Amino acid sequence: MAKTIRLMPALIAVSLGSIALKAVDIAEAATEPSETDHAEAPEHAENDGHDAPDVYDDTGHEDDFDEMTDVNYSDSAEVNDDACMAVPDFTAETGLSQYEIEVLRSLADRRVELDERADDLDTREQMAAAAEARLDEQIAELKELETGVQSLLATMEQKRDERLEGLVNVYQSMKPKDAARIFESLSDEVLLEVSQRMKYAQLGAVMSSMSSKRAEELTRLLAERAELPDTAEDLLAQAEAG
Repeated sequence: MAKTIRLMPALIAVSLGSIALKAVDIAEAATEPSETDHAEAPEHAENDGHDAPDVYDDTGHEDDFDEMTDVNYSDSAEVNDDACMAVPDFTAETGLSQYEIEVLRSLADRRVELDERADDLDTREQMAAAAEARLDEQIAELKELETGVQSLLATMEQKRDERLEGLVNVYQSMKPKDAARIFESLSDEVLLEVSQRMKYAQLGAVMSSMSSKRAEELTRLLAERAELPDTAEDLLAQAEAG
């Protein structure tokens, strides 16, 4: 019994020691990072800008730049190849040379230009024809107006002659002395028009009863009217006056 009591403290001490060793192992395992953490640590360091070191490390960036450059060049080359393939080859389709195609294009452009000029000329011809037609209409209207004016003037001249003929008949039916008294007060124009239409015998009787001065003036007026004009201007002036 005494021997068993002495062994108990030893067993307790051994148990405590093994527990302490296990505790140390557990603590070291908890503080030591795992392989997964070591593998993910660089990735977190690259993605997190706050944890990046102060010293710039360009390791690996050159590879990234080369990779991006290669991708862009290859993409642009593919685009250019596609664009070149999209352009139709007219020389192969038509069997013509590039020079012949350019000549045909130039001729087509020239044809379009000539068509536009032809349309412009047609428009101008139509406008000129319309203006000419309008001018002809205006000329016809003016001629019609001229005819109307001439007809009106002829009518007025006829009525004037009729009135003068009536006055001549009146003066020829009067006594020469009475007619002479009226002739003394008439204007030269009216006196000349009436005297020209009177018979010579009756006019002579009236003039013999007029004053010598007025009879002389009437004689001068009748002589000037009877004279032929020397020039065309004098003829026109005489026609306008008489």
